[in-house]
Amino acid sequence: MSESEVNIVIYVISFSVILGYLITGIVADKWGRKPLLYLYGLLSPISIIIVVFGVNFSGITLIIIVGLGAGIAYITLQGIRIVARLITVEINPTDARGTGSGFRSLISAVGTTGGLLISSILIYFYGLAVTFIIISLPHLLILPLTYLFIKETKGIDLSEVK
Repeated sequence: MSESEVNIVIYVISFSVILGYLITGIVADKWGRKPLLYLYGLLSPISIIIVVFGVNFSGITLIIIVGLGAGIAYITLQGIRIVARLITVEINPTDARGTGSGFRSLISAVGTTGGLLISSILIYFYGLAVTFIIISLPHLLILPLTYLFIKETKGIDLSEVK
């Protein structure tokens, strides 16, 4: 990709993230938190696969496919974080919300650090494309874990959370 093509993709990603924040907030209130986790958990690896195979194109097709895939990837990654924060606050009683939020942040930081360490090893042995796909696959675990362990909090009076 040329420098100008990279810049266009970065602009698309930036716009996508801003749009993603807005969409995530509105849809979380309208549809609920669990449906968004299902959607984002499924779309995350799909978007990475779009990017990995999209780099094989050239010209405007490359920009469109990679921009679309990377934009969706960033929306899903940030969307998962937003919904996780929201659920954490909503499922913890008021006297434990700070602890719950801190614990969620700790798990996120440990996961991010561990993912970076693991990805550096995978990149060395398998290359960037395969590593991106491998690292995105754990997002599929969101689907059964959400089903089994997450309570929908849309429309619930939080003062009743014990």
